[in-house]
Amino acid sequence: MLRMNQIDQIKELKRQGLGSAEIAGRLNLDRKTVAKYMRADDFNGQVWIKKAVFSKLDPWKLSTGVKYSPFTRTEHSPPPPD
Repeated sequence: MLRMNQIDQIKELKRQGLGSAEIAGRLNLDRKTVAKYMRADDFNGQVWIKKAVFSKLDPWKLSTGVKYSPFTRTEHSPPPPD
C-alpha cells in the first residue's frame, strides 16, 4: 500500500500529462500499481478485494466430491470409501 504523499505525487504527475510508465520510473514503483492509483478517484476507506477465480472444472470437482478453495487452488482428496 502506498503512502498518501506517493499517491499525491502520482496524481500531480498525472495532471502534468505523464503516463503510468513514466510516473512509475520517476517514483520507482511498479507500472501496474501506478495505473491502479491513477484510475482511483477517492481513497477514503477504499479496499481492493481479489475476485475468486473459478475454472471450467469446478462443476466436475463438485460432482466428484473434491474439496478445494477457489482462492488458494489447493485441492483435498475426498475421504476413502468405507
